[in-house]
Amino acid sequence: MHKWQIFQKNIMLMKLKVYQSTPSRNILLPYLQKNGLNFKKNPVLDLGCGRGEWLKALKNINIAAKGVDQNKIMIEECLDSGLDVVELDVIEYLNLLEPESIGAITGFHIVEHLPFSALVQLLDESLRVLISGGIAIFETPNPENLMVGSCNFYTDPTHRNPIPPHTLSFMLTPVSYTHLT
Repeated sequence: MHKWQIFQKNIMLMKLKVYQSTPSRNILLPYLQKNGLNFKKNPVLDLGCGRGEWLKALKNINIAAKGVDQNKIMIEECLDSGLDVVELDVIEYLNLLEPESIGAITGFHIVEHLPFSALVQLLDESLRVLISGGIAIFETPNPENLMVGSCNFYTDPTHRNPIPPHTLSFMLTPVSYTHLT
């Protein structure tokens, strides 16, 4: 069970929606389609893109997107699928980008793998590269679910700490993000 956290940079508080248990991330596609951002000019950046499932979904609805991952095998699979990806550490890649150059940043199952200082740096750099009105979407296992919090979270040995939804919200809202869900 996951809890979606969707934030928008420098926008007044809008609809609050909580997506707690969804069969796929495709529930987010209409949200991106209807927000009025020009993704051709300012694409979506998927941090830790893995095999590129999200990038493929975005490509299927003509939303320009780029992925970054440090796993060479995953990057090769994305390239074989014709996706725009870069093999690099996500924070290093964000550091290379111009300010206000990205329309949306997505990070599915990445924040729980980072030490706290790296998470803060990731969020700061994400804010720097997002355009005004840009969107940040982060998905992480929801420790409010008893099975996730007490057992399933730790089946991945690379998970560092569970991040409760209110903690991630707290980390984002003081730095110019507006909470949407």
